Amino acid sequence: MPILHIQDWDKQFVGLQLPEGPTHEKPRCADLELDWLRCAEGLGWKRAQKECKSELEDFWECAQGTKKMARFKTILKQRKKLIDEGKYTPPAEHR
Repeated sequence: MPILHIQDWDKQFVGLQLPEGPTHEKPRCADLELDWLRCAEGLGWKRAQKECKSELEDFWECAQGTKKMARFKTILKQRKKLIDEGKYTPPAEHR
């Protein structure tokens, strides 16, 4: 049994979306991560941050869902505002 696992030394830097289970299904954000890695390959971190910004933002949005949650909060805020003004009455099952 080897003391150091040489194949796993870069796992902390690359492949945040590696399939770990026995089925080896591709994770939902793997394609976006691969797009970012292809763009950033050979550029270096600082240059990749500038030139591959859209790919990185797409990947993080898929992984974290921050824009989706902000959109959801805005919708709930607008819904509450309409209910308070009396312009919208939610169905009984949504109260």
